[in-house]
Amino acid sequence: MKPADTNESDTDVKIIYYDAYHAAQRHNCSCGNPKWHMFESKCGSSLKIEHRAKQLEGDYGIIRFFYKPIMRK
Repeated sequence: MKPADTNESDTDVKIIYYDAYHAAQRHNCSCGNPKWHMFESKCGSSLKIEHRAKQLEGDYGIIRFFYKPIMRK
């Protein structure tokens, strides 16, 4: 994976990193298509939540990086 100059609406984004040491992984959920993409995070000691990228801004910092797979030739 590498940091990408993109945003959460890019279909290739797999991981989001927030500046408060929190990350979220793309979740294969069609509930928000095509309006938004869903991500999954582990919050607290045992909870997993599903959320849009910007829903956690503030509580878990602001989004610093979007990661997408490296395309090899």
